[in-house]
Amino acid sequence: MTDNAVLQTRKYVLYYGLSLFVLIGFIGFFYIDAQKRSWISLIPAEVGFRYIGYSSEKNDTNLTTETVKYVLYWNVPLSGGLEMFNDCDYKCELTTDKSKMASQNAVIFHTPYLGGNVPAKSRGQVWVYYGVEPPPISHNLKRWQRVFNWTINYRRDSDILSRYGSFESKHLNSRNRNATDIGELSIRKNMTAAWFVGNCNTHGRRETYVKVLQKHMDVSIYGRCGNLRCKEKGRAATWGENCLHNVEKDTRYYLSFENSLCRDYMTEKAFKVFKTHSLVPVVRGGANYSMYLPPDTFIDSSRFKDATDLSKYLVKMKTDKTAFTRLFENRNRYQTKYNDNWGSKPFCEICRRLHNPEKYRRIYEDVSVWVRGTGDTASCRKPTDLT
Repeated sequence: MTDNAVLQTRKYVLYYGLSLFVLIGFIGFFYIDAQKRSWISLIPAEVGFRYIGYSSEKNDTNLTTETVKYVLYWNVPLSGGLEMFNDCDYKCELTTDKSKMASQNAVIFHTPYLGGNVPAKSRGQVWVYYGVEPPPISHNLKRWQRVFNWTINYRRDSDILSRYGSFESKHLNSRNRNATDIGELSIRKNMTAAWFVGNCNTHGRRETYVKVLQKHMDVSIYGRCGNLRCKEKGRAATWGENCLHNVEKDTRYYLSFENSLCRDYMTEKAFKVFKTHSLVPVVRGGANYSMYLPPDTFIDSSRFKDATDLSKYLVKMKTDKTAFTRLFENRNRYQTKYNDNWGSKPFCEICRRLHNPEKYRRIYEDVSVWVRGTGDTASCRKPTDLT
């Protein structure tokens, strides 16, 4: 082959190679764009983690704070009220009158105990899934397909995050000066652990887990599932803060065990312990606790093979002043914001979004799959640490 022929062949190869590269890039651009549009308009059954926080900023385009949006609360829980929009930056009016449903901009459904037939949905209306209970306690919502637009939930991939508490940094460079004294106090205490509990038969089988712990150490059980009672009456007999302060006088650990081992599920139990002076929280649940609790301030049961392994560690630590001191060094670096879940933030976020709903347009194909998951992506898991 002559030099000219070789040169001509190289030119053809280069030309067609570049053309093919451009064509692949062109097709790839439209494919990715189509996927992006599909994500914006439709939430699939399996979704990854997305964190969407709260904002009261008034910088959305074409957004007027003076306009009133109307919201129907379909089934208000017994512990709920109707003042959630009172302190919001944007104006929304809340009603429980179902006869006004057709004229409402949005409808909030408290889903853990939602039953009955699916009502008619008005065109352009936003339906909000609101539930902070784990899937084993919630009803199956198979019939509620392609109706929910937004979710309020404890999970990090919900549209609006609603949690039982949080922590804020106070003094990042200041350690607890009393940590050594608390460490000394802890090893002098007489009782090992306390557990406040009212639900005695759970999906996560925490009651079985505690029975295994009791084979190796003492656990004082307060409430309906034990033989100890607090002097406070009613619900406070199980969860009252005064009870915790009384218990901590002679007890080292507080067992903060969830009823279900579900993704991101974490209730108020662990947050309350941080209001005490010298109780160490021992946690068990499906959440990644390192994402929510201050570092080096708690004991995570998931780090141990089973209940027996954890009990051995807790018993061994009973006389370890250094270990207790380390756990309390970071306590005063953080401030507890307990019970955010029942506040107005999630509802104010609903109100803000309703003033520009096109920006947040989406729909859940099957919300029951989003709640419970399927197969290897199930939201909750069965315990494997009961020995």
